[in-house]
Amino acid sequence: MATSPVSRPKIADRPHLLAILLSLIAIVLSSFSLYESHMARKLNEVTDRAVIQPESIRLLSDWKWNVIEGKKTSNVPIEITLHNSGKSLARNIHVGVTLGIAVMARKPGEQTGSPNKVTIEVGAATLLPDNMGPGVNSVYRLLLDASQLQKAVKIQLEPEGNVTDIIISPSLAYEDEATQGKYTDDFCYRAKADKNGVVKAGTVFPCPVFGRGVVTIP
Repeated sequence: MATSPVSRPKIADRPHLLAILLSLIAIVLSSFSLYESHMARKLNEVTDRAVIQPESIRLLSDWKWNVIEGKKTSNVPIEITLHNSGKSLARNIHVGVTLGIAVMARKPGEQTGSPNKVTIEVGAATLLPDNMGPGVNSVYRLLLDASQLQKAVKIQLEPEGNVTDIIISPSLAYEDEATQGKYTDDFCYRAKADKNGVVKAGTVFPCPVFGRGVVTIP
């Protein structure tokens, strides 16, 4: 008597290595596509929204402060030009500008070793510009209050010689009408003093990337 063949459960074919590689490549390409779409949306947002930045900062008169001479500290007059390089209206703009000085100094009581160059951030001014449309430049004059510098340095440090640099740091905050978003940005500008500690009137240039650190003394 003939016997019927025994049926066996069918086992799925093992996936081929080539098919696995193709699937992985497809996943990677899909991820890149999503990333590019995300970056394109971000780029469109940046180019379509308001973008407020300082276009230039100028020191309006020569400035000198030597704490060792004990002279009265004069305030620092500057002119700042803001520019909206975006494509939308910026409103509720707030600009805070801080003033810092760099000086060779020792810690109180330190008698040996070479003094270190220390940057102290004290003194500030606030600016509330009008709304700025696309492509608009606005020029403002500010008087940075330097009255606290002498007190702060005498308490915390023992300076040796003149101020070597002044640092002007604008911090911007504003709202964009197109995206309804709120944006902030920080900038740094530095002017060198001559050998007599005088910072000459004129354009103040952006800080080098490696030279933006400051020490804030309360």
